[in-house]
Amino acid sequence: MMREGSIHEVISNASAVDVASLVQRLWEERGYETTLTFSGPDIHVEAVGETDEGATRTVRTWVDADGATERQLRVFVNACDRDEVEPHVVAAKTGLNSGVIPPGIATFDASGLAVELREAGVEPEDDETTEEEQETDWLGEPVDGDGDDADDDEEETEEIDRREAVKTVASYVLVGLGSYLAVERLSDYVQSSPEARAAIRRHMTDLRGRLPRMDVSFDPNVTNQTRMNEAMPSRQSASGGDRPANATRIPYHELAADTAAFSGDAVRYEGTVDSVKEREETFQIDLLVAETEADEWTDAVACRWEIGTLFDDSMSVRLLENETVTVWGVVRGKTRATRYERALPLIETLDITRTGG
Repeated sequence: MMREGSIHEVISNASAVDVASLVQRLWEERGYETTLTFSGPDIHVEAVGETDEGATRTVRTWVDADGATERQLRVFVNACDRDEVEPHVVAAKTGLNSGVIPPGIATFDASGLAVELREAGVEPEDDETTEEEQETDWLGEPVDGDGDDADDDEEETEEIDRREAVKTVASYVLVGLGSYLAVERLSDYVQSSPEARAAIRRHMTDLRGRLPRMDVSFDPNVTNQTRMNEAMPSRQSASGGDRPANATRIPYHELAADTAAFSGDAVRYEGTVDSVKEREETFQIDLLVAETEADEWTDAVACRWEIGTLFDDSMSVRLLENETVTVWGVVRGKTRATRYERALPLIETLDITRTGG
């Protein structure tokens, strides 16, 4: 059994991790469940158990808090209060200045921790080892023996291990060289054997016959832009129903001022696409329908239709902003205003025609 003085000496010379291990064993000896947590250079020992009265007790011990300022200690105490745990601090090297210790925190220096360990029956493990037991070879394996014999054994073991390593590397080299030579021989055989080349050609012909044929023409004058223009012709009509024959262009200021009065009226507007919005079941464009003298467009109406009723070709539905279109439809009230968008006259769209871009 170690004396209290010797425990104090071991604690004073131990690392923070070793001291934390002693604190962990201390709480475990008292029947608590413990865990070690690392927060930067700090080590915390979390201990959860029951008091003699049967109440649950949780303790958080900050190990090796030498040099901690009053502010750091208060931050630690506040964190413990927030987590509803009891704060302890172990400063095993130099202890803490009593002037910086906030109220409500238990502190232990090397002497105080030695007393706690002694009372709990926890003693530091005897880690003393002989120099002979600590010697290792070049691979980190322990070396037995002493004196000149140990040195001889170390040199012999090292030589054997290196020889085995060279043999292992040589085996890999030989395997790789053998594979290379085998491939070279196979290549030479194929090159020198007309029968082998003919057999390979037959198998390749059979394989090509099973693959789908894809004829891809190449024209250096065709660019991505020309392909887009072909996919999206400048004039195209998409009709989801009968184009209203009596459609008129209601003046925008009248339509916007009293949209309900025109509900159900057939309308026709030409304008430029201001925005494109695709939802789960509907497709909508905001269309600017009034051209100014400065070649700008204003006065937006919302043109909406169910997905699938217009533009059967999926490529054709890619309407672009600033594209000029003509829309036929029926007035259906207004869109709902949001925090970012104002309400617009809503047109149930029956037909759209691209009229230029």
